[in-house]
Amino acid sequence: MQDVTGRVIFDEGSTVSIPAYLQPGVILIPGQTMPIQVYRPSVVAMMRTVVEQQKTIAVLHYKYVNIL
Repeated sequence: MQDVTGRVIFDEGSTVSIPAYLQPGVILIPGQTMPIQVYRPSVVAMMRTVVEQQKTIAVLHYKYVNIL
């Protein structure tokens, strides 16, 4: 593993677990920042862990489907 200009490059074949934040309709370019507001206690706790320890998070896009 090596740190390159604020990004981490992992060795080939390595496995890493990172927290994921699901956000409908969001598409980000690597390195892009996204202002977010979180209210759910579980998401707030996850974000605190990210800020204090890991510094890496996945933002996953999903298509919102209204079932009604």
